[in-house]
Formats: sequence, structure tokens, C-alpha cells
Amino acid sequence: MVDAKVRFYNDKVRDFDPDQHSLSLSNGAQISYEHLVVCPGIKVDFNSIRGLQDAVSDPHAPVLSIYSYEICDKTARNLADFAKGKALFTHPAGTVKCAGAPQKIMWLALDGWKRAGLYNADHPAASPIQMAFATAVPVMFGVPAHSQKLNQLREERNVEGLFQHDLVAIEGNTAVLAQADGKGEVRRHFDLLHAVPKMGPHAFVKESVLANEAGFVDVNDATLRHNKYPNVWYCGDAAGLPTSKTPAAITAQAPVVVSNLLSAMQAQAPTLNWPVIVAPAMNVLRLTPMLRRSN
Repeated sequence: MVDAKVRFYNDKVRDFDPDQHSLSLSNGAQISYEHLVVCPGIKVDFNSIRGLQDAVSDPHAPVLSIYSYEICDKTARNLADFAKGKALFTHPAGTVKCAGAPQKIMWLALDGWKRAGLYNADHPAASPIQMAFATAVPVMFGVPAHSQKLNQLREERNVEGLFQHDLVAIEGNTAVLAQADGKGEVRRHFDLLHAVPKMGPHAFVKESVLANEAGFVDVNDATLRHNKYPNVWYCGDAAGLPTSKTPAAITAQAPVVVSNLLSAMQAQAPTLNWPVIVAPAMNVLRLTPMLRRSN
């Protein structure tokens, strides 16, 4: 899939030296560049929650996650086979790749169990399966209009909501949830757990001079050009941009990077801006930014 004109380095980046227009690989090799496009995504850290890595790796443990390719088969199989007990779905604190995905898998599971006669939203206590959603944030979703509707659906479907409850550990069939503002921990038994690990920038980005205070690449919100190094560009999850970490976002970002990089290579100013559009009637961020020509 790699074009013959592209030189492919099958190795990890160790660090950046933008003052010298170079980067180092983990094998010690140095690569020089005239322009650099940084798009490594973010790290999905299964070790960020105590006991999670061991639990999802254990084929017999009822702990699942769609955030690892290796675990997807186990996840699908366990959701299909689950017939009785308490099912808990979680959403972590901090940055999340596709913040809707932790709920999407929950709603898909609910629909499957409902069709199989295992979940009755009108009489959840009498259903073979009981469901709960534990989220580290105080709302169902970051966009107010969507959050209101999702919470309405949660209530209509009688899924228990545990807000500001962040999964911090797994001990056998017990989920340890930290409450916000240091209010202590809550321990919940589960018979099936879908856990979403914590996520964040890779160390080689976070600890580099390219990063902002939060550890993400410090780029201009409009041009996607680095705020300090004009020959460094960025798009994707690891950019310090005020938008969701979604395919929709990067789909809009990529043409901006391409256009502005080509302009810079011809010693011209950036030609495209990537604005975050605020819908006045709703006062929310659009999930898919729109492109516009700069003046």
C-alpha cells in the first residue's frame, strides 16, 4: 500500500529536533526534513486502569473493550453470549478517541439483548440483564444538545447512570470507580464489563518541544501550522485543537494541511483555514468543521 516513491521507515519516532529540522528513530537513525507533518494519533493506555490489561487479555474474564483490535473478537463473542447479570459500560476521564464510541457499543448491546428477550426497558429489574453506564464526566456527551437527547434515551431505556464515576481499577468482578472532587470510591459488582481505557498523547510528543502545556502538538487552530516552527504541520488526534478526536475531524483537517503545505513549499502564505464553527442557535461546536478560504 506504500507508493514506490515514498521511503518507508518501519520504526518508532524517539524524539524531535525541529531547530535542526530532524527527528530520531528508536533505532538511533536520524532523518532530516524540510517540512514535517506530525500525525501519530494518541495512546490508548490499557495500563492506565489497574487490572484492565490483565482482565481484557484473559479469555475467561468478562471484561471487554472495543478499543483494541486484539480484543474485538472476545468483545463480540461475550456480548452475544451474555444472557444474565449486571452489565456495566464505562467512559473515562480526559481525552477519548471518538467520545461517542463508549455509548455506541452500549446501545448496540442493549438492542441485541432486547431483541433476544434478555432486556426489558419497561421492567429492567425483572429482566435477565441489568445495565449501567458509568462516566467520569457529569453529562452523557460533550455537546449539550446531543447530551440532552442521549440522557433522555438512557432514562427511557432504564439504563442506570453513574455520573462523575471514573473507572480506576478492576478487582475480579468488581469495578472500582473514583467519584469526582475526592468524594471517595464506589465499588460495583459486574457480570460483564465494557471498559474504555484512558488516553492521551504519546510520550515522544508530550515530552517534545512541539507540545503545548497539555502535551498535544501546539498548532494554529486555523492553518494547522505549528505556532513556533513554521515548517511543522499537524492533523489528527494529537493536535491541540478544540474539537473531538474523530475521523470526521481529521477528514476536514487533511485537505487544509495539504493545501497549506503546498503553498508553503512555494513560499506562499497558507490558502485554507480550518475554523471551528459555532452554531449560534445551539451554541455548540460542529463535529465536522467546514473549510473556507483565507483572505
